[in-house]
Amino acid sequence: MTRTITLEPGVRTLVFRRRFSSLPQVFEFSAAAVNGGSVAGTIERVGSRWILGRTHSSSPLLVQNEVRKGYWDTFFEVFVTAAVPVQVVVPRARLSHRVLIGALVVAVIVAAGAAMYLAR
Repeated sequence: MTRTITLEPGVRTLVFRRRFSSLPQVFEFSAAAVNGGSVAGTIERVGSRWILGRTHSSSPLLVQNEVRKGYWDTFFEVFVTAAVPVQVVVPRARLSHRVLIGALVVAVIVAAGAAMYLAR
């Protein structure tokens, strides 16, 4: 499921936030100017490495955008500040399916272990 966010010019808007996650991820989203013109603005990437401090970088807003999160970015946020009215389309995170499948695998292993223990 996608999420569409309408951004007003000059307003810093949170697009992604991940907490307590050390898995590397790639966040992709698209942007389109509301009036049909060209997209303009800034993407701000803010990560937190607990002990090592915060990381911060910025890049220009494009039609297709990609922001990478590393192993050490335990807390991670992506902000967009548009220079013109923009609609940002954020697709569903790919990792969400992996987490669900991983949780199901762990549940099956725990259930099998419990069944073996009780069968003794």
